[in-house]
Amino acid sequence: MFHYYMFYKPFGCVSARRDSRYPTVMDYFKDLDNPNLSPVGRLDRQTEGLLIITDDGRWNQLMTHPEILPSLHPEVQALTTHNRPDHPVVMGRITITEGRKRQIRRILKTAGCCVIRLKRISIDNIRLDESLKPGEWKTIQISINA
Repeated sequence: MFHYYMFYKPFGCVSARRDSRYPTVMDYFKDLDNPNLSPVGRLDRQTEGLLIITDDGRWNQLMTHPEILPSLHPEVQALTTHNRPDHPVVMGRITITEGRKRQIRRILKTAGCCVIRLKRISIDNIRLDESLKPGEWKTIQISINA
């Protein structure tokens, strides 16, 4: 029987099993003594919010390795290196169907926005429990339809 945990990843924590510089998401699960646990997907160190932690490797693969998409066009990449410091602060909600490395931060930077806070609130139909605080987790049930 596999285990699934909803985890509220705090700011400053890395989505890795080990790291010599920063706390990792797996540090929060040491007491479970399950070496097969791993995070489903990643959030960068500055991003907080929903991560699923599981020992179900097949489900993890299904969730995190869809077909490979092309990277950003070189002209768009060049635009991401310049931010407009006079751009006003805005707040909003973005929905994406598949995340790539720092995708939201790169897209918004291209539009002249500097992201100062980013929080993942859902993965597929799994929503972060609003009662969880950063660093807290709870056991959840996952329906596998694959």
